[in-house]
This record gives sequence, C-alpha cells and structure tokens, in this order.
Amino acid sequence: MPGLTVSCNLNIKEIPDVLIIPLETVFSNEMEEFVYVRSGSGFKTRKVKITSRNTDYALIDEGLSVGEELALSDPFLNKMEDKETDMTKGKL
Repeated sequence: MPGLTVSCNLNIKEIPDVLIIPLETVFSNEMEEFVYVRSGSGFKTRKVKITSRNTDYALIDEGLSVGEELALSDPFLNKMEDKETDMTKGKL
C-alpha cells in the first residue's frame, strides 16, 4: 500500500552472555582501542579487546564489566581546549 513504511530488526546471529556497547563509546589511537570509564567524579581510560562490531555496536571480549558507565564523547577534550586557551592568554 502506498505511503506505508516498516521498520524491523533481523537477528542474523545470537551470541549469549556477551557484553555489547555502543560504537560511539569506543575510541582508538594508532596502537589500541579504549573506552572512558566513569571513576568517581571523572573518567579513566581503559583498554578493551573487541571481538566483533557492526555499524552500531561493539562486542567486548576483555576490559569491561557489566554495569560500568562509559562516556559517549572524549571527556578530556574540553579540558585540553581550555588549557590551549589559557596558554594563549598567558595562563598555565
């Protein structure tokens, strides 16, 4: 029928007892992949081992536990920008 749309999910593979996180929480540099895990009032960098991924999620093999809170963006980015601004203004 014209004008109708549908949205569906197709489960291609089901893997029991795994930890899956949003891909936005995974960061990388030249050598490793890592996440920012909440620690007290801030965040700490933690290396993770990714078994597989798709366009939305990453399957974590090592480095995280269920229930840990992750940052969706680099929590240190604004602090680095603030330091650069302070340096241009003569502050350290």
